[in-house]
Amino acid sequence: MTAASYIAMAISLSIVAALASMLGIGGGSLNTPVQVFFGYPIHGSAANSLLFIAVLSTGATLIYGRSGKIDWKLAMVLVTFNFAGGFLGGYFAGNISGRELTAILAAVVFLSGLSMMVSSFLKPRRSLAKNGVFIWKRRLGSEEYYINLLAAFPLSFAAGAASGLVGIGGGMVTVPMLAILFAVPVDIAIGTSALMVGITAVGGLIGHIVAGGWVVLPAIGLLPGIIIGSIAGAKLMLHISKNTLKRIFGISLIFIAIILVKEIFKQ
Repeated sequence: MTAASYIAMAISLSIVAALASMLGIGGGSLNTPVQVFFGYPIHGSAANSLLFIAVLSTGATLIYGRSGKIDWKLAMVLVTFNFAGGFLGGYFAGNISGRELTAILAAVVFLSGLSMMVSSFLKPRRSLAKNGVFIWKRRLGSEEYYINLLAAFPLSFAAGAASGLVGIGGGMVTVPMLAILFAVPVDIAIGTSALMVGITAVGGLIGHIVAGGWVVLPAIGLLPGIIIGSIAGAKLMLHISKNTLKRIFGISLIFIAIILVKEIFKQ
């Protein structure tokens, strides 16, 4: 990779960090494809992405935490399953070809983006189930919602596995899960996800390190721009309407999925 390409990639990733922080998705669904676009191998891109997500999450969590947009208890419960899935996904990523990893990433990105786009045009609804052994009533400020743990646990594990496998952070699965399935207000879903994806990314990164083959040095120079972008994006989110956030989220992911499909046919 030339110096010019590296600089262009650094600028692109800082913009990605701002958008990802604003949407609570961690950024892997965006920065993994960006690295692949600039010629970085998919496996190395996935590992780099997990490092970026962990750093990005720290800045975003500080902003969202101060603004009361994080359900800390919910995050700590679900992230246990995220972390376990992230480690296993990261560990086994090396056993899957780059073409197959890209196809998995494209499918997950597209479905998540489509679900958020559709939900932005629907009327807000309350959680369907409000009572039961596995229904957890949550309240944050004036907002009240209900989490079905029988559904949330396996979905959180799957989000973590996807995160570790292709370096997507898991937020693009977690945010739709919370906002659509459990009627969590999208700003709270984004804030809570921002905390979760950072911890999940650490699990995936450990899996990549244990499996071997990750070169960390090229990723270090990209971190300053990602930190600046993440803080700017989190502040911007606080001033955007909930449905607008969903539409930005959906359009961004669908666009990235199209780019990824093109990359598959180039391989």
